[in-house]
Amino acid sequence: MKSTLHDFVSDFLPVLVIYRCPLLQSSTWRSIIEESKRLEVTFDLMVYDNSPAAQALPETTNKIHYRHDQINSGVSKAYNEGFKLAVQLNKKWLLFLDQDSLFPIGWMELYAKAIAEASADQKIIAPIMTSGRKIISPFNYWICIGSSPKKMISGIKSLKNHYVINSGMLISARLFENAKGYDERIPLDFSDFAFMHRLKELNTQLTILNLYVNHQLSSHQREENVKAQERFHLYCIGNKRFARYTRQPLFHFLVAIFRAAKLGIQYRTSEFVKIVLRTWATA
Repeated sequence: MKSTLHDFVSDFLPVLVIYRCPLLQSSTWRSIIEESKRLEVTFDLMVYDNSPAAQALPETTNKIHYRHDQINSGVSKAYNEGFKLAVQLNKKWLLFLDQDSLFPIGWMELYAKAIAEASADQKIIAPIMTSGRKIISPFNYWICIGSSPKKMISGIKSLKNHYVINSGMLISARLFENAKGYDERIPLDFSDFAFMHRLKELNTQLTILNLYVNHQLSSHQREENVKAQERFHLYCIGNKRFARYTRQPLFHFLVAIFRAAKLGIQYRTSEFVKIVLRTWATA
């Protein structure tokens, strides 16, 4: 396992995307650093910071490649930039991460073992992501609606039946290039849907690890009215632009209207419906 782990840390590039979060407060950052210390390994790590202001980096033996994007271009841009860096560094694998994924001890060894057993580059490897007791990745999907499975068994799955969220996804640089990367027209919501759609067209295999990672979804948190509207606007942009893949714009519109109605009741405002109408008229 030592040689397998050594090959893995030499060949992979974690790409951590953060937003308004000091690195030391990121559960993902702590998972990475604690595991590297436990295993006594060092590696390259890209931190893509979408926050308005840049931040000072904490001390670590790992080599951090820091990118500050004050205009907040989104995760699609960040992961594409991660691929460019991986090419420069001659890395074979990319591990996509966001700031709110808490990995258990031993996670790095499980990824390394999965790579060693991979039969081809046409694979993506992902953990089972949970939020509380709910499985959020892999998830079942239909057009633009994702639903949580009641249970998930590790092993090889088909992208015809399951998609995975961005965070925790390990993908070969070759496959990423073949899929033409992320669609930067979809900055946040539905970025994973669009990327999975591209991968599905390449007959990509999905390997699910027997690894449970606790992930905090921002969409599950109660927000102030104004922030909730800003967040919903991003959702609407992603939803509409993902319709170019499914070719079901009317269905996407109705899904957005239904979601707007629920939020409108929750926050007692009609602004969410107005956001849908504005987005579909302009985005």
